[in-house]
Amino acid sequence: MSSPAAGFVPVYRPGATALHSARAGASAAYCGALALTAVLFEHPLVLGAALLAVLAGARGAGVGEELRRAARLSLPLALVVALVNPLVSREGRRCSCGAGRSSDGAST
Repeated sequence: MSSPAAGFVPVYRPGATALHSARAGASAAYCGALALTAVLFEHPLVLGAALLAVLAGARGAGVGEELRRAARLSLPLALVVALVNPLVSREGRRCSCGAGRSSDGAST
């Protein structure tokens, strides 16, 4: 018996590809290198290349459908973050919601 969310949440299934047959340490190093790239770099070309590497790895491993399911789960969350972040960010010269001000009105 499967739950309604069974097709929505990505689940690991063993496969016959090189990525599936690699040792756990090698697979973890590959995934870690891609994740670390996203953490260390902000340049769009580097991040785009990392995204292409993820997509190529997914295609090579034959998990395109699982990747689409994960994207369906994460893209709405990313959209919410992208919409809310400018409203509450303290990085700019001013904040439209008044965050970063003390009770006397002075900027902190």
